[in-house]
Amino acid sequence: MGINNQHEINGNPSIEELCSEFDLSTKEKDLICSWAFMSEKIMHGTPSGIDNSVATYGGVVTFCSGSMTPQSDLVGLDILLTNTCVGRNTRQLVATVRERYDMFPLVVEQILEAVEKLSLSALNTLQACRVKQFSDCAEEFSRLESLVDMNQGLLASLGVSHPSLEKVIQITAGHGLHTKLTGAGGGGVAFSLVTPGTEKIKVDQAKFELEQAGFKCYTAYIGGAGVRAWNLSSV
Repeated sequence: MGINNQHEINGNPSIEELCSEFDLSTKEKDLICSWAFMSEKIMHGTPSGIDNSVATYGGVVTFCSGSMTPQSDLVGLDILLTNTCVGRNTRQLVATVRERYDMFPLVVEQILEAVEKLSLSALNTLQACRVKQFSDCAEEFSRLESLVDMNQGLLASLGVSHPSLEKVIQITAGHGLHTKLTGAGGGGVAFSLVTPGTEKIKVDQAKFELEQAGFKCYTAYIGGAGVRAWNLSSV
């Protein structure tokens, strides 16, 4: 996922305007990815490798049974990212899910299975949008919005939501946006789906209200380019 921070409110020129970009070799990207993975291990213990891989190589990947599969040409949706500014302890959140599993194994197994089926349904829907080149996809976008809501409900039932996340969900829902937690939950960042049919004024109003509530907002898009580099000596 690539975060687009090109629209600076202070009007200063961006790094793209000041410096010349250069291509990173596969070897250099592999090294960056390995460093990022080490930092993930320090922070989270046993990370999946998804975050560092997508941040380095870009695009969209699916993750199943420890295996990542790149998905091509799934670019066509924007996202509103909201930083709750609430820190989280991933290890503790994983432990919370484990505790619930130990108490209610049959229930939690069903929830996790439902999360997997929702993820596969979302992937199938995105692939259907790709066939249509993300044009005339109102039905598919509505399905994705429903899947976002359902996924958030399932994750909350596992104990990984947070009052700050629920506040973000409440505010964005008031403007017609569909929002869920990202990563381990427990605070951190939430994302709201912004389809081509979403009115810009609704997104702007949601951002304003979120920022008034003390949150930080960013715009992003699915399927970013990954890590990029610029030559500062050219300034």
